[in-house]
Amino acid sequence: MESTIKLKTKDFADMLSRASKCTLRNSPDILAGLVEIKLKNGVLSLRTTDTRNKLILRQAGVEGDDFNTVIAISVFEKIVSKTSKEEITLKVDDKSVTLKGNGTYCFERQTEGDSPVEFEPIALISDPEVRVEFETAQLRNIIKYNGNSIGSAFVDPTISGYYFGNSDVMTTDGYNACFYHKKIFDTPVMLYDTTLALLDEFKDDKVVFLKKGTHIQFYSNSGLLTSYIHQYTDEFPAEPLMAFLDGVHPSSVKVAVKDIQGVLERVSLFVSDGAEDGTATMSFEDNAIVFTDKQGKVNESVPCKDAKNFKPFLCKVSVPGLLNMLDLDVSEEVTVNFGNDVSIRMDVGDITRILALSNDDEDTSDMFEEAMTSPSEELSSDTEIGDLPQTEESLSDIAW
Repeated sequence: MESTIKLKTKDFADMLSRASKCTLRNSPDILAGLVEIKLKNGVLSLRTTDTRNKLILRQAGVEGDDFNTVIAISVFEKIVSKTSKEEITLKVDDKSVTLKGNGTYCFERQTEGDSPVEFEPIALISDPEVRVEFETAQLRNIIKYNGNSIGSAFVDPTISGYYFGNSDVMTTDGYNACFYHKKIFDTPVMLYDTTLALLDEFKDDKVVFLKKGTHIQFYSNSGLLTSYIHQYTDEFPAEPLMAFLDGVHPSSVKVAVKDIQGVLERVSLFVSDGAEDGTATMSFEDNAIVFTDKQGKVNESVPCKDAKNFKPFLCKVSVPGLLNMLDLDVSEEVTVNFGNDVSIRMDVGDITRILALSNDDEDTSDMFEEAMTSPSEELSSDTEIGDLPQTEESLSDIAW
């Protein structure tokens, strides 16, 4: 086997950079640090894995003889990214990949014993239980707005993902929760954050989601992502979260996002030490929200308007948590709902965020703790994936 191909450096560097997002350092699985480079029928593909996810990226219109090789990705990706020549040449044979750019660099083909390392073939799921086509931009919105409210798998794995419910996409870390009011799937599904993050590496405007058993795939004309549903899908506290969403916050005001962000960023400079523990008092007064610290070193207000059922209200909040809630760019204004002793709520567009209040006498910050259930046994990911199904014309003729 010997093949020589020429590639635009910028395009190949971008492709390698995106593929490297699905790798894992210091993994006992040798494949997690490798990349499969494959040319078949004029289509160049890169395949990587982080052991949970398997990513394939494709680029059509590459001339050369078919080949398939596997090499270590780390140094290879860095060399390509630092190449200043507009074009690079790859020469592939049975033992190595030689890259010619600013210089000439040789990368040995990975072997186990006397045999070359190979990735197992992947085909699209046949006869899927769920098939949904949607805009890639919608997935990016989910990552953007729900992503900073995901729990840590080390603290509580049952909330360490995106839960696609019957009417909302929900995430929570136990202290704050985010609801994106969009129905994506007919059946509740929870996805790992690392899986959804890799969809940001797709270049197409549309992506198709397939599900069969515990296995899932996202694919487009230029990429395929294979993974499995979150093992704690059935443990996610969806009903308790919806109860908090429906909870009563009798009063509301509107504030400019930039104004309240600026106030909180300044207040945070006074409450970031251990004595304050990152919290501040939030006082809802006539036409303003006033923030003060425990030691009386700071007092700053932000104007508000359009008050509804207004009653003065005093609460203690996490300043970093509140700033996290305001990390939005969908509107210049946000509606702040208050009057509930447990939480405050913010609404803007299709997004609702809820933050647990802090309390000197009683810890109410982990408002979802009692709703959490014990982790279930890990689901198996060994189910076989079927053959290629019939797809819509716009996404047909894909052979991975």
